[in-house]
Amino acid sequence: MAIPVPTPEPTPVPTAVPIQPLWLKSDDLDHATAEAYLERTLDQHVLAQGTLADLDVETAPFVQFNDVRYQEVIEPNTLLVTNTVNEPGVNVWVRGFGGNSANGASGGRYADIDNGGAQLGFDIPLSQSTRIGLFGTYAAMRGEDGSRGSWDADGWGGGGYAEYWSDNFYLRGMLSAGGYGGEHRRNVNGDDAIGDRTGNSWTGVVSIGAPFDSGDWILEPQALVSYTNTSLDRFSEHDGVSRGERLRYHEMEIDSVDTELSFKFTRPIRDGQRSLFMPSLRVGWVADWGQSGDSQKVSFLESGDSSRTSLNGDADHGALIELGLDYTTYSFSNTSMGVYARTGVVIWGGDRSASWQVQGGLNFRF
Repeated sequence: MAIPVPTPEPTPVPTAVPIQPLWLKSDDLDHATAEAYLERTLDQHVLAQGTLADLDVETAPFVQFNDVRYQEVIEPNTLLVTNTVNEPGVNVWVRGFGGNSANGASGGRYADIDNGGAQLGFDIPLSQSTRIGLFGTYAAMRGEDGSRGSWDADGWGGGGYAEYWSDNFYLRGMLSAGGYGGEHRRNVNGDDAIGDRTGNSWTGVVSIGAPFDSGDWILEPQALVSYTNTSLDRFSEHDGVSRGERLRYHEMEIDSVDTELSFKFTRPIRDGQRSLFMPSLRVGWVADWGQSGDSQKVSFLESGDSSRTSLNGDADHGALIELGLDYTTYSFSNTSMGVYARTGVVIWGGDRSASWQVQGGLNFRF
């Protein structure tokens, strides 16, 4: 999902520095015509309001062509186009992701999980400061509990999100759900007891941020909290070992909560007159507040003997380090295309292994 670049208050421009001609324009709009129009409109604007130092982003002159308004951005030079001139557009985006994490359980046990997948989504503006969107997800994972066993699963899901933003603040909310299933294996004296396990989960996320300009940088404190509810269905092992060794896993439900507090440093760099690089560094504190809920009931198919194992885990804390790069180009009148990539690691305290995640994608704005 594309993150709107905030539009801070413009810095006054010395009267000795002229406004440059338009750089963001359709190829059908002749450069000389645009320059002459802007200079003539600027003269009228200065006569009416005094000096260029009085110029602000809402009253600055603009050129309208094919129902699109183009306005020169004077300061800061980190911005490409103002939100007050061109209406927010429809975003269509695709994202791929993957990573590895070690999820905690009781007794100091951890399940290493490799995951990957893709998302396709879109969002539409409701106003100059709000938008809503929908997305679909396909994901696959492999979880291993040391030498005890593994679970290979994949599934589909989807959800929706909403966003509100102003010049120096944004609030986002997301709700998603999905179902999955795959082959579950348990090691028994060198053999694998095999069964098919299914489940579903839903997740809610709320995040806030407060980006602001500091010289040539955009600085952004962020906070995030997420809640996930997971339900696992009942299943029985059906192959790999004798019937007397096969188990039935009963249904169970668990909950987990995660939080982040981070600070993001972004350095916008113009590439020519229509494109923008935005390398970034995000550092912060991450907390996994553990799992809570049902214990896992397991019984032998033949004898009926059963036992319960708690999957609840203690809280873990870690340091987050993430690198990112966004590239956006405004190639066609009021259309833009962006590509982005992120990679990050969480270094957990205690005996828990580090987790890492990578993602990248495309974003189109109409």
